Amino acid sequence: MNEANADQLLIDRSLHGENAAFNDLLVKYQSKLSNVVYQYIDNPDHIPDVVQEILLKIFCNLPQYRGESSFYTWIYRIAVNTSMNYIKKNHHLSCFSSNHIAWNDIEDTALVEQNSPELKVFHAEIYKYFCQQFKRLSSELQMSLLLREFEDLPYADIAAAMQCPIGTVRSRIHRAKALLMHNMKSEIRVFD
Repeated sequence: MNEANADQLLIDRSLHGENAAFNDLLVKYQSKLSNVVYQYIDNPDHIPDVVQEILLKIFCNLPQYRGESSFYTWIYRIAVNTSMNYIKKNHHLSCFSSNHIAWNDIEDTALVEQNSPELKVFHAEIYKYFCQQFKRLSSELQMSLLLREFEDLPYADIAAAMQCPIGTVRSRIHRAKALLMHNMKSEIRVFD
């Protein structure tokens, strides 16, 4: 039985009142949902509250799941939207967590080998500036880029999660990258 069929079986059983089946869905996806929230919210103290809200929304809206996308895509959209709404309600929270980037994905190998204090300061400054520039992007551009580059979702799943055509997703990702590159190049002369 493939994952989609296994999920649908648990969903059907949940809709027929089997609490254990819904619990199995929660166990299967709770850590993934926590990771999604962790990508958006800096403060770990807020994460359990947001995850709890997401789980409640999944439970309440499970009868509306139509199976047009995978169950994970559906709950992922709920998780992202709930996280973004939580951020909007709590203006002091960041919309871009420092947990998004692993420097080993983008570092220059020659610089890594040096591993000097200067390099660490350089990375911290670049990262800080990148976060500032990322936060200046619209929420649609942020979400598109995060889902593609950091969550590694296919374009079709991003389109389903964001409820827009695939072409729009591709355009947003391209626009986000172009804006980030332009802003980074204009301010940081090391890239010249």
